Amino acid sequence: MPKVVISGQKGLVQSSGKSSGLGLDGGTDSSQLGVYTYVREVDFEGTSITATDNGLVKTVAKLPSVCKLLRCFLYTSEVFDSDDEKGLDLVSTAADLSASTVAADDAITEVTSWIAATEYKSSASGALGTFVEIAASGATVLNANKINGTTGEYLCFINTDGSNDPDVIQTGKVTVFFEYVGNGPATDVTTV
Repeated sequence: MPKVVISGQKGLVQSSGKSSGLGLDGGTDSSQLGVYTYVREVDFEGTSITATDNGLVKTVAKLPSVCKLLRCFLYTSEVFDSDDEKGLDLVSTAADLSASTVAADDAITEVTSWIAATEYKSSASGALGTFVEIAASGATVLNANKINGTTGEYLCFINTDGSNDPDVIQTGKVTVFFEYVGNGPATDVTTV
């Protein structure tokens, strides 16, 4: 009986074999998989933005050991307080962001950039009601993933580059939403 396999290179493909249902490249058993939704409002009030390239701004979530992203968007649920430069990337990283030694402005090595170069000043993506989403093409979305214990286990906001205006954010909230095929739920990480 055929099954549907999510391929990072081809999107959804039909595969023959002994099992049916849903599978991922890499051979994850479909009986361990489900489609999950993660939603969290991240409050940036009191957060220091710096000019450190790839400096940690906010921690978001820990991803399950198998996670194939289907879609992701960011929604500004509270306006950001100023028009200072606040370029942020939403990225996955192998760094353990739940560790007590993690601090704001730590340089983060990204594994996958989910949403890049979003400008959270009040006249751009920091305006109330602004949506920013990942490109919905199969190759782009499905390659933003973590499969079978590979790196990319934590999700966080980092400085886009070194051009941000150093500032303490007074107001600003972003709702992070993503759906994925995986082997369990993502969990909040609020270390920073």
